Amino acid sequence: GLVPAAEPESSQEEEGKQTGREQLHRLEERSSKLQMKLDRAEEEKSQVQQEIIRYRKDNEELRKRLAESEKTYGRQLEEALAEMRAAWFRRYQEIDTTPLREAEELLESLLRRTERAFDLQRHADEEYGLVADVRQKLLHVELYLKEIERIYADSMVVHSEVTKVKEALLQTKEKLLKLPGIQRVLSQEPVLLSPVDMRRQIRLLDVVPENLPRITEIQKLLTRFVDLGFIDDPQLLIEDVEHKKRQIMESLYAQHQTFQEQTSQGRHFQNLDDFVESGESRKYDLYLDGYNILLKLQVKNRSSSPLSLTALREPFIAAVVRKSLHFRKVYLVFDGQEDSRDRQGNTEIIYTDKSRGNTADAYIIQALEKRKDKQVLLATGDQEIIQTIGDQLYAVVDPYHFYMFVYDLPFPGLP
Repeated sequence: GLVPAAEPESSQEEEGKQTGREQLHRLEERSSKLQMKLDRAEEEKSQVQQEIIRYRKDNEELRKRLAESEKTYGRQLEEALAEMRAAWFRRYQEIDTTPLREAEELLESLLRRTERAFDLQRHADEEYGLVADVRQKLLHVELYLKEIERIYADSMVVHSEVTKVKEALLQTKEKLLKLPGIQRVLSQEPVLLSPVDMRRQIRLLDVVPENLPRITEIQKLLTRFVDLGFIDDPQLLIEDVEHKKRQIMESLYAQHQTFQEQTSQGRHFQNLDDFVESGESRKYDLYLDGYNILLKLQVKNRSSSPLSLTALREPFIAAVVRKSLHFRKVYLVFDGQEDSRDRQGNTEIIYTDKSRGNTADAYIIQALEKRKDKQVLLATGDQEIIQTIGDQLYAVVDPYHFYMFVYDLPFPGLP
């Protein structure tokens, strides 16, 4: 038989090669175009760098010319004055020269005062800076603070070094804003606090439990401002407040988990919110180890100075008083300088004389040892107290759980 012709297969191979060549040609064209773009970009970059170098040289040349002009002007001024003095002397040499000498002395004194004034101004410029320099510094500080604001708002963990530079930047900004004549720099700045400024201040708050009362107050004030019509669109502000509150909650949750790992969980009350909601809590007295709760909330290794215990104590007392009606009675005990008591609603605030050995711990232990019933809740993280009178309690509430309870933060369920 006859063998079929092989031309079709050869034709297909030729078409395949042609297609490959076309694809290769297109790739080469794209590569060539990209290379041209890169070449143009490199050329533009080179031109920009050359312009920068040229501008720097021009600037340096202008500085030199200015210095030379100042010297030339000073020399010409001295020569002109010398010529004027000579002319005055030649014209009036036959008359009384006393007024002329006095005028010359006055002029010399005025010139010396002028030079001294210029020297003082140069020193002032070196110490305080020029308007353009201060504006540039403020601009840089604001740009960095904005970036730190973004970090505080978005980052899960804020590095301690960021917190340190934030404090340093805020101090620098405060110093700049105290400079004499700063109003010339800020002449275009708004006087009133804008929503943008309020958002920035909220975002820059440290994620620490001590700021929780501030967030609570900000929420109240924000609601009030909206009601009064001072803020047209509060949504972004509300979101920032909620975000900061959520960050503090997450910080509290993390501290609570660490505390639970270090203590005996069996003694701790794990459903305080449900207990209060059921109404059963009204049958129990609540004892609070005040400073123990507040000190547990102090974040370790903070770069910024911690708030004073007084600054923490007063809003905490107010929050406890608001929640006191959920219990039969509340005893809030603090170490003090002398024995004293104060009653606010259903809460008895007790200060013990620590200098005489009457500590808050001792007061709580003695008070609970005298009780014959176990209708008592105790909020503390002091293991010595818990071990001493734990059997006389209905339950212990850990500091983090109670702190979130008084500030209406939902506490996560425990496994």
